[in-house]
Amino acid sequence: MVAVPEKSLTSNDIQSIKTLYLIYPCYLCNDSPGYTKAARCIMHIRDHHGYVFPSRATGYRRPKNTEYMYEPDFNKIWDEQQFACTSCWYHTNDMKLLAAHMEAHNPGVVAPRYMSGTKADSDFVYNGTFFEKKAVQTIFQQITDVTVMFKEILSMKN
Repeated sequence: MVAVPEKSLTSNDIQSIKTLYLIYPCYLCNDSPGYTKAARCIMHIRDHHGYVFPSRATGYRRPKNTEYMYEPDFNKIWDEQQFACTSCWYHTNDMKLLAAHMEAHNPGVVAPRYMSGTKADSDFVYNGTFFEKKAVQTIFQQITDVTVMFKEILSMKN
């Protein structure tokens, strides 16, 4: 096998490369401050909205890019901040594009862990269409609310 030498960058190439700081916002909350780590955003979406997104494989760095350099430290110098997908290498500066991209990952649905201040007991995962997922999520919310009401009624009797 013949080794192909990597193209070296000239000083003009380096000056034209933007340095990005990536954040992971919850596209459902439309929360633009977002999270600095993809895993935290994945946990938030699962726990508060009931969607399960896959995470990127551990140990793999973001591929080299001729347009961007990536800065993981907010306190260091960067040129632009963009919204990043929690499940792949995609990033954009438009929240609507990020939301459409993340829906294309077709996340599974589970009962959100934090509803009405209680913890759900189900780890049910559903991979239907988006509108079916919304219906299933609504049903889980209603079941959880009824469970909370029964717990409150039973605690009043004691």
